[in-house]
Amino acid sequence: MNKTRGAVKRPPSDTDSQDGTDEVLFWINKSGFPISESVWDRMFDHASKLHPGGESYINRIRTSKTSAAVSIPKAPIGGSSSDAERRVQVVQQYMCELQYNHTGTQFFDIKKYRPLNSQSESAKEMIKESLPIKCLEAVILGIYLTNGISGLERYPLSFRSVFGSKIHRHVVLVVCWNGLYGALGMSRREDLMHKPLHFTSLSDLVIDYIESYNQYHHKVNKLKIGFPVSHDPHSHEPIHWKGLAVNPCKMDKTELKQAVEKHAKDIRTWVRQAPFGTSYAPRSQATSYPTPSFSQTTPRVHKAADGNKSRPASMNGLERSCSRVSDAKGLKSTPHTPSNKLSFEMRI
Repeated sequence: MNKTRGAVKRPPSDTDSQDGTDEVLFWINKSGFPISESVWDRMFDHASKLHPGGESYINRIRTSKTSAAVSIPKAPIGGSSSDAERRVQVVQQYMCELQYNHTGTQFFDIKKYRPLNSQSESAKEMIKESLPIKCLEAVILGIYLTNGISGLERYPLSFRSVFGSKIHRHVVLVVCWNGLYGALGMSRREDLMHKPLHFTSLSDLVIDYIESYNQYHHKVNKLKIGFPVSHDPHSHEPIHWKGLAVNPCKMDKTELKQAVEKHAKDIRTWVRQAPFGTSYAPRSQATSYPTPSFSQTTPRVHKAADGNKSRPASMNGLERSCSRVSDAKGLKSTPHTPSNKLSFEMRI
């Protein structure tokens, strides 16, 4: 989940000056892999501002001559597509093994307007580098790893919440199979990431997320549900992020349920009208979906976020992420080795 002040402040390039970094909530690695020295330096500099130990703690990590070995999770590619529920669980487990990124630097530059074939390349890079990921990266990775699962529909669900004066944005991937709904995703909070395929309606899933937000005193003021994503990783169509947009604060639970269920019905109708297909994808001859009509779409909504604490009770802050990030020298000397071959620890 991304914390933002109105909007994520992204650096125009990876060679920017460090001046003014106190206003940046997180940086994005735009230089690709292997990660450049300037990006490593910027990551450590930003982490020193986030960690209570400050520069002394970060410098101790950077100058350490030894690093603990980190296991590299194996991506669940291939296998049987008949048991969708089991495959979804395996995909979520893999993303949890990658861990949530607390470093303050997003390692993969995800642009939402890119077509699916480009997003698939980003997902392959995440698997290769095996680095911690944030919520948007998890959606792209979840789409790629669930391609080809018979009868499984996937579409994005985005939130924007307010806590105090800060705006938070978050996004998960809704999965629908055999009339049941669940979600794949990553978050600092366990109940704001994945949901099992146990919900009998899309509105029940959405309300469960909103109630989880309420537990952390977050007010969800924007909610956005997209349309199903093609199962063809080579498709040139983009992901449709904005099918329905509503403000839950301006409607009661009954009105919210009606709006969400109307969109769910539109999705089912849309899927049935897809060529060569039944109500569920993938399709044997065509895995793309017809272009949706956005006549019911309300004003634009941006992606939302969750709280500040990490998911496991034994670790918080930057520790989970940074335990999987290698040192720059190791990465540069072996660019084809996953980036988490070595690790360092940061405790907050």
